[in-house]
Amino acid sequence: LRRNLGACSEKPALIEGLTPVDNIALPLFCRSESDLDMERFVERLDLDLPSLPVRGLSRTQRRMVGLARAVVGGPELILIDGGLEGLPRDFVEAFREYLSELKAAGSTILVFSSLEQPADNHCDVEYEIDGPKLTGYEHDESQGLNRIEL
Repeated sequence: LRRNLGACSEKPALIEGLTPVDNIALPLFCRSESDLDMERFVERLDLDLPSLPVRGLSRTQRRMVGLARAVVGGPELILIDGGLEGLPRDFVEAFREYLSELKAAGSTILVFSSLEQPADNHCDVEYEIDGPKLTGYEHDESQGLNRIEL
């Protein structure tokens, strides 16, 4: 399962002695995949990160490294906790575009966020938790949001 799963918590755990790019590439090593051009991948996500160990990164930079690590190599299931709030706009746009491509390639993407925000084009269904009540909303390009009875 771990070979097909990419995940990022709100505060991603990074290996402090590694550079940001080496932290991002960790899942590739676990999957014995080495054919991805990491320099191009990092540029594609509009990441401007130092080549020093991650221990000196800001909270925002650490979050971007964790998100990039969650999607590197296109895992089948991607879990993102905390949404994309507070991240640089250029990164968010590039990341959302990449998520859309992963979705089109067959990845399932679950984003958990405590903030109410407009739906992204990579979402098929949104769930709202209000106390013990769970409500689903399915996205339909022609009709907008349709409530799903759960």
